[in-house]
Amino acid sequence: GLEAKVGELEANQFSTTTKLNGIATMVVGGAGNTGLGDEVTVNYDVQLNFDTSFTGKDLLRTTLRAGNFGNSVFGSGNTTLETAFGEEDSADSVTINRLFYQFPIGERVTATVGAKVEQPDMLAMWPTAYTANILEIFTRAGAPATYSKNLGAGAGIWWQADGSGFNASVNYISAEGAAEDSRIGAGEEFSVTAQVGYAGESWGAAFAYTYSDVGYVFDNSSNNIALSAYWSPISAAWAPSISAGFGYSDFNTDRPFDESTSWMVGLQWDDAFMQGNALGMAIGSAGQSNAASGRIDTLGVWADPGTNTLAYELWYQWQVTDNISVTPAFFWIENSGRSDTYGGLVKTTFTF
Repeated sequence: GLEAKVGELEANQFSTTTKLNGIATMVVGGAGNTGLGDEVTVNYDVQLNFDTSFTGKDLLRTTLRAGNFGNSVFGSGNTTLETAFGEEDSADSVTINRLFYQFPIGERVTATVGAKVEQPDMLAMWPTAYTANILEIFTRAGAPATYSKNLGAGAGIWWQADGSGFNASVNYISAEGAAEDSRIGAGEEFSVTAQVGYAGESWGAAFAYTYSDVGYVFDNSSNNIALSAYWSPISAAWAPSISAGFGYSDFNTDRPFDESTSWMVGLQWDDAFMQGNALGMAIGSAGQSNAASGRIDTLGVWADPGTNTLAYELWYQWQVTDNISVTPAFFWIENSGRSDTYGGLVKTTFTF
């Protein structure tokens, strides 16, 4: 009888090989001179990651996500102030944000396939130690055209050397708007990324190339390269980690411009003023101002002719408990020829 009851329990329980981890973020803040309103808003973003392993070495990731940043200056409608925690999908609707499968091929190679996978999911390393996650333009290693974070259907493979930090990655992604639409197809609106890098104990660097046919900037295909690096002290000290990156793009266009550049430098002090807390700041290219609309709409890249702008951010993360942190942040965007954009926010993050 006991064996029968145990068998029934095992047959009906949730998979023992699946783990749930989540991030819930609440944000209070606002910004002036954005053209989208200057009132204070309260927004949220929730991500639930279900990680399943069938062999102990593979990974099936399913991510559910919901938020309400759609009408906020921190949402995806404002490419300058879009935050790293803003939700792009329908307000207050739970959607599938990731669905991909990773598995090893031999000892040093990992493959990834997915119906909804993002570019960083298929890179052996992300070449920055700057983890602020405030303004989105500072989360792309100084090269937003190369590290586009294209999301859609894709496949990739990476290799990591045995006993050293050398690695190489290559992946293909068809943007979700094309891959799921029978009128367009998975062979259109795509990006191909190749990266070689080194990730050591205290420093790392990577060179990457992306051919993009998505046209998320200027609606053109482009060839993009990036050189990014970081250094971190082995133990927390007065010296911060230093992250820097540079990007260059060549656009296939008949417009007056055909080239662009981007860059960023980020500093981060761990255990700042108190163990577990962190202090950080960053400066970098904010994009090109659109003279007609007065807005910045090129996601952090500079192209001539145009008005090139700079972005700054300063933040302090207070680790209240192991799973709760509060981060006040201030940002400033220089806008030549018109009033600068400035603002602040307080982000409360729960991890579980």
